[in-house]
Amino acid sequence: MNETSPIDTVLAAVARHTAAVDDAAADLDLTQPSLCTGWTRAHIIAHLGHNAEGLLRLVRAACDDSGETMYASVADRDADIDRSAQLPPDELRAFARDQGAALVAALPRLAAADPAREVERVPGGPTFQAGNLPGMRLRELIYHHVDLDAGFGFADVEPALLRRLWEQEIGMVDTSDPAALGTALTRLARGMDPR
Repeated sequence: MNETSPIDTVLAAVARHTAAVDDAAADLDLTQPSLCTGWTRAHIIAHLGHNAEGLLRLVRAACDDSGETMYASVADRDADIDRSAQLPPDELRAFARDQGAALVAALPRLAAADPAREVERVPGGPTFQAGNLPGMRLRELIYHHVDLDAGFGFADVEPALLRRLWEQEIGMVDTSDPAALGTALTRLARGMDPR
């Protein structure tokens, strides 16, 4: 009997949800608001493209010892998203689709890397473990697919995956921080039911 490894399960889900976001974006009016305050749907698509681009750099850092960080700085990341959100819609879709596809192709390389290897979001930190990169991408895809406000909600996520996201969400909440608690409650209010 062939058993699927945990990383293979996550990689398959990343590929599936990448295709789902690409399909959703293909027919959307990207100028409309998203569920992320201050962002249009174009900002969401731009963010997903640059997120894939940044995670590709971290795959190279983990596998090739390239020394790259995900982003040069948080300010540069934000500027890239704002700039890309102004691209013509077909150009923006192509950018996000191409970066997403490149990441789907590159993520399996992590199977040969040390999963505990630390890679940096920006120079000087914070850091992530290489083994967490596929799950990080999956989380971005699902949450931001919901944020497109195009008919996809948490109820459309596979039950086992939804439970995993729910457990991660609860694990990350700092109940002493009102802002973090508020963010978690907002996500719950948007329909992330753990059942």
